[in-house]
Amino acid sequence: MYNKLSNQSMSIEDKKREYLIKTLSRTKRKDYENYIINRIYHKLNRLDVKPVTQQYVKRSDGRYALIDLYFPQINYGIECDEKYHLEHDEEDRIRTLSIEEMLDSVEETQGFILRRVKAYESIDSIENQINDIVHEIQTILINRQIKPWVVKLDAAEESIKKQIIRVEDHLEFDKITMIARCFGKNYKGYQKSGIPLGEGYSVWCPKLAVMVEGKAEAVANGWINTLSSDWNYIYEENHKKGDIRYAVGETNQYRIIFAKSKNNLGQNYYRFLGVFQFDKKHSTKSKNVYVRVATEINLTPWLNHSL
Repeated sequence: MYNKLSNQSMSIEDKKREYLIKTLSRTKRKDYENYIINRIYHKLNRLDVKPVTQQYVKRSDGRYALIDLYFPQINYGIECDEKYHLEHDEEDRIRTLSIEEMLDSVEETQGFILRRVKAYESIDSIENQINDIVHEIQTILINRQIKPWVVKLDAAEESIKKQIIRVEDHLEFDKITMIARCFGKNYKGYQKSGIPLGEGYSVWCPKLAVMVEGKAEAVANGWINTLSSDWNYIYEENHKKGDIRYAVGETNQYRIIFAKSKNNLGQNYYRFLGVFQFDKKHSTKSKNVYVRVATEINLTPWLNHSL
């Protein structure tokens, strides 16, 4: 019998296999879609190309859409149009878009390509459409130099090796202790959401609030932490505690933020959002405001200090 391996004992091959098995079987109650996305990926026959299913895309007008298959390395999406497409189900999902799904969404840019498969046509027509899409993807891969899909086993080791963490790297930190290692702190366990670093800096790992009927719902002990749609502001509130302003004095307060999130397979992890500075001007007694000032953080000062 097959036993699921823990992340700690998985090899790179194991982890890639687990990802492919899970992501290519995510579709429920949509048999045509399941057939088409699996047919496309297997005909493509490229283990260096990462597939993402049920991918949220943020459109240029600020709204969100859900596409069935997405290849992030070439910014290419595929949508399966079924004859009796469950439009209302999709609209409901988009209306209840969680903060985790928002963080995992991609921008619809000028280079974004979207192709549609008419899943309600004959099998010969579907096969021809699939072949056209596979041929187009193969042509793009031939003409464009892409970074091969590499599964990273340990985000902390990757970051320490490079001595830098960037938002664009989309690294997934399983635990706060992994994040702490990047700043020269080796904890066996850590229960708090903040790690003081000194010199006006701290690491903060908040669980962000989700919107319920248009209102932000507290996630823990009355705290409501919300992120602006452009990721440039974080608002920290707690209506139960009254005055929550921090005394920053003459020292600027910076927070290196890793938000608790979920990847597209529903697994919990922490994702780097950037370096945020306390905004004294716009903060109030009941709300602390932080503005993003950097999308990467150099780990060298903390790593050298720990040596």
